[in-house]
Amino acid sequence: MTTTASMGREADIHGCLERILANDLFAHAERQKRLLRYLVDETCAGRAEQLKGYTIGLEVFDRCAGFDPTIDAIVRVQAGVLRAKLREYYAGEGRRDPVRFELPKGKYAIRIEARASSSDPARTISPRPALSTAEDPPLREDRAQARSTEDKRSLAVLPFANMSSDPEQEYFADGITEDLITELSKISDLFVIARHSAFVYKGVAKRVQEIGQELGVRYLLEGSVRRSADRLRISAQLVDGMTGNHIWAERYDRELSEIFALQDEVTHSIVDALQLRLTSADHTRLAQNGTESIEAYELCRRGNAAYQLWTPDALDWAQDLYERAIAIDPSYAEPHGWLARVHTYRWLAGLRTRREESLDVAMRLVRRAVELDAELPLAHGVLSWVCAWSGLHDEAVPAARRAVALDPGGAETHYWLGVSLALSGANDEADRELAQAMRFNPLYPIYYLWARAQNYMFLSRYDQAIELSEQMVRKAPTHVGGYVVLGASYALAGRIDDARRIGGEMKRLFPYYCEHRHAIGNAYTVELKALYDKALGLAGI
Repeated sequence: MTTTASMGREADIHGCLERILANDLFAHAERQKRLLRYLVDETCAGRAEQLKGYTIGLEVFDRCAGFDPTIDAIVRVQAGVLRAKLREYYAGEGRRDPVRFELPKGKYAIRIEARASSSDPARTISPRPALSTAEDPPLREDRAQARSTEDKRSLAVLPFANMSSDPEQEYFADGITEDLITELSKISDLFVIARHSAFVYKGVAKRVQEIGQELGVRYLLEGSVRRSADRLRISAQLVDGMTGNHIWAERYDRELSEIFALQDEVTHSIVDALQLRLTSADHTRLAQNGTESIEAYELCRRGNAAYQLWTPDALDWAQDLYERAIAIDPSYAEPHGWLARVHTYRWLAGLRTRREESLDVAMRLVRRAVELDAELPLAHGVLSWVCAWSGLHDEAVPAARRAVALDPGGAETHYWLGVSLALSGANDEADRELAQAMRFNPLYPIYYLWARAQNYMFLSRYDQAIELSEQMVRKAPTHVGGYVVLGASYALAGRIDDARRIGGEMKRLFPYYCEHRHAIGNAYTVELKALYDKALGLAGI
C-alpha cells in the first residue's frame, strides 16, 4: 500500500528533479534530461536493479534491438556527462536542495539522498518500501574492458587546419595530425581516438564540448599548420572538453628540417599537460624515428592521403608516391608497409587481373618493412594482414599481437589482430579485439562492420551478423564484403529465399567475385572455408 509518507517523499523527489531539469545547465542537454528522468523514474518504481546499458540504449536513446553497449558507447558517454552536470549543479544552485541525486561511477542506479534540514546529515532513502538500495553488481569482465572517459585520460586530436597560402599543403597538415595520433596512441595510460573518427570533424563547425561528448573523450587537441618555403609554424592548444577551457597552448616557429623534433616536443608537452606517467615501454615506443629525409616523409604523407580515398586511380597514385619515397630513402620502413597495404587491398578488391602476384609483392614489401624497423607497428600489422589472407595463421596472429604491443592504443592494430584471430578460428577472442578496435574508433570505417559481422557469423550469432551486414549494404552498396556476409548469414539462418536474392544481386553487381572468392577462401581454416562454401552455395554463388 502506498502511504502518505511515501507519497510525500516521491513528491519531494520529483519536485527536485523538475528543478534540476529546469536549470540552465540542462537547457540544451536533451539527452541528459531524458536519461536523468528515466533513471529517477525507474529507481522510484523499484526497478533500480534492472537498469542496464542495453535497456537504457533502447528506452532512452532510441537504439534498435541489435544495440550492443560494448560497441556503441552512447550510454556510458552520456552517463559520464550527466554525472559531471550533477556535480556542477550541486556545487552551485543545488547545494541546498532537500533531495540530492547521485549517479555512482560505473553504475546506472541513481542514489537518492534526502536532507530534512541543512544541519541534518544526508541519508539514502527508498522512494518505495520494495526498492532495494543495493548497488548494481560489478561489471562483467568484458564490460570492464570498455574504456570510458573516466577510466583513463582520453583525447581526440582534431584535424589541424591548413593555414598555408597553398591549398595543396592540406596533406601536410593532415599528416602532422596523423603523426600526433600515432605517437600519442602508443602511450599506455592514454585513450586516443583513431584517425578515421577524428577526421569526421574535418571542416566541421562544432564546439569542442559537443565533439568531446560525441566521441566520449575529456580532452581535445586542436591546432593549425602554416608552411612557407622552408619555414613552419604550428599552433596547438589542448582543451578540456567538459568546460571548453584551454589547458595548454603553444606556438612553434621552426625550420622545416626540424619537423620531427617538433612533433616529439608537442607529444611530450601533451604528456606533461595531462600529467601522464610514461612507462619504460612508453619511452621506448616514443623514441622510434622513421627517416631523416623531409622529401621522403612528405611523399609518404601524400601517399597516405591518396590511399584513404580507396579508389583504383587513387591507389595507383599512392603506389607511385610510396615508390618515390622508397627510392629517395630505401631504409624508410613506413612507405614499404603502406605500399604492401596497397597491393593487399587491390588483391582483396579484385582490382587487378594478376591478383596472386599483388599478394606476393605485398609479402615481399612488408617483410622488408619489418627488417628495416622491427619497432614499427604498421609493419607488423600489415604483415599480419598479408599472412592472414595468405592462410599463414601461425605467423599472422603473432605479428598482430606484436603490433598491439607496440601500439596498444591503436584501433587498426586491434582490428588487424581481430581479423587474424577470426580467420584462424579463434572467434571469441576475435570478438573482443574487434570490439576494442571499435572503442578506439567509435565512428569506425565500413570495413569494421564487415569484420564484426563475419565473426558473428562464425560464432553462429546469425541475427547480429545479418543486422550488421545489412547496415553495411545500406551504407556501402558498392562494397562486396557486406553482400558476402549477408548472403552467407541468411543461408546459415535458414532464410534461403533471402540468401538467393542477395546471391542474385552479387552476380549482377560483382561478377568478378565468383572466380576470385575461391582464392580469398584459402585464407580461412578448413572448417571456416567449408562453412562459407556451403552457405554461398545455398545462396547460388
